[in-house]
Amino acid sequence: MKPEILGKFQDKISDLRRDGLSALHGKEAALLFTSGYASNEASITAIAQILPDCVFVSDELNHASLIQGIRNSRADKLIFRHNDVDHR
Repeated sequence: MKPEILGKFQDKISDLRRDGLSALHGKEAALLFTSGYASNEASITAIAQILPDCVFVSDELNHASLIQGIRNSRADKLIFRHNDVDHR
């Protein structure tokens, strides 16, 4: 990217943060994460805090961000073989 294009992009991001991502989507509030990984990990961890007795049921080949979020949550978990929901 040319510096002037990058500068305009950064200005748009600043405007978005200042004016509100939530307003852009007509919502009351919004969260902005740096990546999908960070979003998945934080969301899974937060779900376990909100629902302390939750149990995560997860495919063994889920994305690393989901696996890490489940680990961080310290919630109970059931891991099944890939695509085998009947696995016990």
